[in-house]
Amino acid sequence: MVFLKSKNIIFIIILFFLTSLQLLQRVNVPYFQFDSVEHYSLNIDESVFINDSKNKNVVELYNYLVGDKINELKDTNQLTELIRLGYQKSILPSSKNAELNKLFSEKGKIIPIILDCEPMYRDILVFKRKNKIIGIAKICFQCGQSEIIGTSRNTTGFGRNGEFEKLKNLLSK
Repeated sequence: MVFLKSKNIIFIIILFFLTSLQLLQRVNVPYFQFDSVEHYSLNIDESVFINDSKNKNVVELYNYLVGDKINELKDTNQLTELIRLGYQKSILPSSKNAELNKLFSEKGKIIPIILDCEPMYRDILVFKRKNKIIGIAKICFQCGQSEIIGTSRNTTGFGRNGEFEKLKNLLSK
């Protein structure tokens, strides 16, 4: 009986060690292998949606801000629509790629936090490699939420270590 208990304890210790080792290997692994990033940003007051809620363009813009309009990497027409709806497009200098890689990397297994806020994705980053879209990050700086598309990595840790503030500063330089 004592032998079985010690066997179980050894098994649990080995399992814990292997799990910890696996998590360590996945820390700081970038979500994307990119060579360029496009930043789409929108400066808009939310009162527009209350005051002009029957306007077709306002409804469409709202669907982009809070909905799943941009959820496929292949649909480049959606990016053209962002510009038509008032988003400003800029191409980030490649000198920022190393810092973006640090920010957009797997942080290991982190328990997700549920926030009581409906995100409005005023900032969208499009990650490209050889002019092909490989990933998209929709960011809401106001409530600290993101939706990251195109990676198999665990993205639940994004924003936990001050990444939103660091990203905001990086984008404003």
